[in-house]
Amino acid sequence: MNPVSTLGIDLAKSTFSLHGLDANGAVVLRRGLSRAKLSELVAQLPPCLIGIGSLLGSAPVRCPHSQRSSSASFCLR
Repeated sequence: MNPVSTLGIDLAKSTFSLHGLDANGAVVLRRGLSRAKLSELVAQLPPCLIGIGSLLGSAPVRCPHSQRSSSASFCLR
């Protein structure tokens, strides 16, 4: 499996949806995780760009990787 170069995270109150792409744009990761398991998975990834999409009611996540947040209007297009 190729390493994840871009990780998209859809934040929710208790369960997150993850979608990882390699450098060529191929899907290499697609799964749902609980809040407790998210930091464990991200800690194992190589440095990568992380895009975070959230709607109302989600809490921010602390992460040492590069992050970009998107507004709900962008996510719902």
